[in-house]
Amino acid sequence: MCKVMIFGGTTEGRLLAEYCGKNRIPAYVSVVSEYGRELLGENRYIRPVTGAMDAEQMRNWLTEKKIELVIDATHPYARNATENIKEACRRTKTGYLRCARSTENGHETVGNITFQTPAEAAAWLEKSEGNIFVTTGSNELEVFAGSGRLRERIYARVLPSSAVVRKCEELGISGKHLICMQGPFSKELNAAMLRQANAAFLVTKETGKAGGFDEKLEAAEECGVRAVIIGHPEEKGETMERLFETLSRFSVKETPQGRRKVILAGIGPGAVSLMTEEVKEAVKNSDLLLGAPRMLETAKELLKRENPFGRMPEARAAYLDRDVAEALRSNDGWQQAVILYSGDSGFYSGTKKLAENLPGGAYEFCILPGISSISYFASRLMTSWDDALLETAHGREFDAAAALREGKRKIFLLTGGKNSVGELCRSLADSGFGHVGVTVGEKLSYPDERITSGTAINLSGKEFDPLSIVLIEADGRMQDTAITQKADRQGKKK
Repeated sequence: MCKVMIFGGTTEGRLLAEYCGKNRIPAYVSVVSEYGRELLGENRYIRPVTGAMDAEQMRNWLTEKKIELVIDATHPYARNATENIKEACRRTKTGYLRCARSTENGHETVGNITFQTPAEAAAWLEKSEGNIFVTTGSNELEVFAGSGRLRERIYARVLPSSAVVRKCEELGISGKHLICMQGPFSKELNAAMLRQANAAFLVTKETGKAGGFDEKLEAAEECGVRAVIIGHPEEKGETMERLFETLSRFSVKETPQGRRKVILAGIGPGAVSLMTEEVKEAVKNSDLLLGAPRMLETAKELLKRENPFGRMPEARAAYLDRDVAEALRSNDGWQQAVILYSGDSGFYSGTKKLAENLPGGAYEFCILPGISSISYFASRLMTSWDDALLETAHGREFDAAAALREGKRKIFLLTGGKNSVGELCRSLADSGFGHVGVTVGEKLSYPDERITSGTAINLSGKEFDPLSIVLIEADGRMQDTAITQKADRQGKKK
């Protein structure tokens, strides 16, 4: 279970995430963009959280996930983010540590000038001449591009994000004046860009070694470009070494391969609202989800609804025994796998066969029940099922006419595959039971749920959803005939 939350999006944040991944420290890592998430790579112990959070969302997240330690590794200039994080930690009584960024550089040169704010730097540049290479990022770019005297002189280097590009274009910075690249950048590459832009000034934040500050100043000095520096906000924090030491206390022991947990879960008819709380928790805490595509979509909807900033566990379409077994065997990046089944795990479910075929002692596993589709269907029809025959024609043969001849008055039947509702009704009609009542439930619990009633002969050959539920009800006349037929057969046997 993750007890650590890292707010990153910086070089320090990535270094902390790498440390956690290498030292088996489960941690959520918050980044604003999908690009930031991609930079984290894939690791079984790192769970990226994508999207900006306000203070309230942070509080809810820390409470829901029961986070014990937050490390604030956001950019030193992202003051609002830091204030929100501090407030969320204070309100939830969560441990808070700030990652301090070193700003020692030793490359100050004559001619460089430092300002406290981007606005001060922009005002000074308005009185100058020459092209300006801006590397402060898209958030501060508006301060410089907002001035008509500066806009045409600006060459901006920003992150390669579609949202950032749109923002720059709205500010009037585009074409050859816009360079979209992800750092870090070497001195040589910085120098090449300064020469290409024919820059007289380099605008940079005092980002320290991790932010490539040294390489920028060295390139500016080599090219004879004057550096306009926006000073680093004064703040206190912990060194990376101290943070690594603190994080090491959250390292977990490697779970033996043979004792990873497999949960076989019935998700109910299909709607998220009909999943049991026990199954929901299993899905939310899983590392690997297996099941038919329709079941996986339900799981994704649950995670998106209840955990909008979280990452979707790895999901694979696998529900046949051999496919599930292969998915469990071939993937070593999970500790808890959930195999999803429709309806209830105890009613004609694949859970029984899979449980029997799981390698003996290889996994710790359990079965979680769900709401059966038949139970749901019966409630929608306001009828009971305790006096009914419960059967399935999904993956197996079932002779409904034979059951009626045996005197069954009510049959709930799951359909699927070649045993469709239309073929079932045609078979009933051909067997002399075209007058029996048939009610069909399609896509139960979904927004496009449909319930259709008629006689077998009226519904014969019509198309319905392959995975439907049918209620067959015998009327009095048919029942008398069935009893007579049963008696006749018994008489012939005698």
